[in-house]
Amino acid sequence: MSRRGLLVLFGLTLVIVGLLVLDIRISKKKEVREKETKKVLKIAWDNVRVLEIERPEKGWVIRLEKSGEGEKSSWKLVRPVKDDADQDAVDRLWKALQDLEAEESFPIEANVNLSDYHLKKPEAVIRLLGADGRTLGVLQIGSKSPVSGDLYATVPGSGQIYLIAGYRESTLLPEPKDLRNRKLTDFKAVDIARLDIERRVKDPGKLAIEKDGGLWIITTPGRFLADSGKLFSLTSSVEFLEAKDFIAETVDDPASYGLDAPRVKLTVTTKKGSKMTLYLGDEKDDQEVYAMVEGRPRVVTVNKSFLEDMERDLDYWRAPSAVDFDYYNLTQAEITWKGKTWKLERVTEEGETYEEHWYRVEGGKRKEIKFETTDEFFRNIDYGEGLVETDHFDDSMKADYPVDRPWMKLRIKDKEKKWQTVVIFRKEGAGYEWNPDFPKVIYRINEDDWKDIRNAWDPLRKLLVGEKAAAKKGEKQNKQSGKK
Repeated sequence: MSRRGLLVLFGLTLVIVGLLVLDIRISKKKEVREKETKKVLKIAWDNVRVLEIERPEKGWVIRLEKSGEGEKSSWKLVRPVKDDADQDAVDRLWKALQDLEAEESFPIEANVNLSDYHLKKPEAVIRLLGADGRTLGVLQIGSKSPVSGDLYATVPGSGQIYLIAGYRESTLLPEPKDLRNRKLTDFKAVDIARLDIERRVKDPGKLAIEKDGGLWIITTPGRFLADSGKLFSLTSSVEFLEAKDFIAETVDDPASYGLDAPRVKLTVTTKKGSKMTLYLGDEKDDQEVYAMVEGRPRVVTVNKSFLEDMERDLDYWRAPSAVDFDYYNLTQAEITWKGKTWKLERVTEEGETYEEHWYRVEGGKRKEIKFETTDEFFRNIDYGEGLVETDHFDDSMKADYPVDRPWMKLRIKDKEKKWQTVVIFRKEGAGYEWNPDFPKVIYRINEDDWKDIRNAWDPLRKLLVGEKAAAKKGEKQNKQSGKK
């Protein structure tokens, strides 16, 4: 084919492609126009400042008022009660109204009796108003179709009766409580610094737990290391605590809800020093209990499981071992064994290649050691659990619990927590842990975990001591045993 022919062919191709693109654009515009014509409410949505839902048979009107524009806009509930609105719930209602389409429609002719569809006296009326109070749009909702279950509806002046999908009923016609902000707290779990729990029917009556250097510490009734996993769960529950139901807007008779002498009084303190106090009273049923936030004189209910957490025993909140860290978060460690101390450092190299290394640090120099062997040892220390052997240890008990003659002493630094020390000692073949920061408590390590710790230490010991030195030491010990 000649050069001229190729140019002609190329030009025709461009024309065809252009026509196809134009056709697609026209089709899309047509589709958008058709979609818009199906909309039940055609109003200037940006001008809406008030949304009202009237339910005559229920005797109330929901009124929501909007402030701000775009992403900064928010809704306030002003009727039937004044309260913060649940922004997500209102957004769902708002979008449902904007996108509302009829499944089908038919004209209101002379022979059509609106009373047959409960539209002469509607079962619900949704009004959309502007800032000046002018009505921008009205949707009247009647009964359900006995055949399809869809809702009959009309827009005054449209001359049409619409059938709206029945599944939209719960979104379009919410109860007032469905639009209220149910959150009882306004802070995040990571900002919580202290929890004070007073329990009327549980021993101990008072629990105080606070965060220090990344660690959760029980300070009342004694000083104990707390279980960080359970505290994470608890503080998350506090952050997302919601009212299940709204019972009364004022508390005229607290005793009728058990709030005059609550079963639990929870005071939450944040890092910045702000406080919130929650009262938990009697059970409403087997799922919910009455509750009240100090300073907000209304009665709500919350899940009974939250009360049950507040009333758990002290042992539930105590850590299952003498230290609390995550082995994969370690940055530094010191191991003291038989009078020798090794300093270790864990380095993570991030980038295109994610690499992790353990180094032995000596005299300001670093020497890399086998990562898997080192990590396995600290993983077993991390996962090792036990039971509290005693929580009233003192110097007079050192004959029975030789914390000053340890099998091993560890100092470890989790990147999210302060330095911690754990002393591991043996007694009658069993392994025990003791943390000098919590000197009253001694843990007996679970038998299997103690075995795993010793098994993981042996190959790491050989790396630290050196294979030859370890072999010589073993020969010396064998000779001494032979002499005996």
